[in-house]
Amino acid sequence: MITEPAMDGSDVPHAADLAATFPAPLSSRDWLRNVPGLDLTVASVVAHAAEGPPCYAVDLTAVPGMTAPLSSASGRTPSPSACW
Repeated sequence: MITEPAMDGSDVPHAADLAATFPAPLSSRDWLRNVPGLDLTVASVVAHAAEGPPCYAVDLTAVPGMTAPLSSASGRTPSPSACW
């Protein structure tokens, strides 16, 4: 059972600040190193993980049978190949 209060618009600036400051201490690391056991770099794994949330948002908001291209407020349209 969720016991925390519901989020509202006032939570957005705080979330944006956290998203911007969280990776800062890691920015000087070597993101081009290979991930053990995978044929991928750290940067490519992070990029792959970042593609999921926009696809999930499109899935949640898409109307069945909708054929028009969808785009986000940022102006970026998730790549269909990245989502499906």
